[in-house]
Amino acid sequence: YLPESIQLFISNDQKKWITMPKQIPAENFHQEVRKKGKFIKVQIIAENKIPEGFPGEGFHPWTFMDEMEINFK
Repeated sequence: YLPESIQLFISNDQKKWITMPKQIPAENFHQEVRKKGKFIKVQIIAENKIPEGFPGEGFHPWTFMDEMEINFK
């Protein structure tokens, strides 16, 4: 199941983080970031429960990520 949202954070020192706007993911999620930093933190916020009518409805969904690609210019 796709997560509810994805939040990215950028930092130079892992103490002060710049919060990027929350994004609602699609199957092939892509977000361009025009901030400079040495560290990236990714927070994936899952849905609370699997929606009605889907296999496993009412239970907490698992979120699987098979690939993350980070490109620097």
